[in-house]
Amino acid sequence: MPAGEISARLALPPATASFHLAQLATAGLLRSRSVGRNVIYSVDFECMSGLLEYLTEDCCAGRACLPAVSGRRS
Repeated sequence: MPAGEISARLALPPATASFHLAQLATAGLLRSRSVGRNVIYSVDFECMSGLLEYLTEDCCAGRACLPAVSGRRS
């Protein structure tokens, strides 16, 4: 998807969207290619799967990362 369309769909200023998309591409989570004056981004599903696997198995050891929320007091 072109960077401009991603920016519009997320209602982000173009500079903000471009910054974050570039960071995700640098991290390997997105791939980018130039087509004319547009930068087209796509998800690198292998890298994304690896990140999700790490977060669910290694980082959290299969447990919820946040403490359980206790019930409200009346």
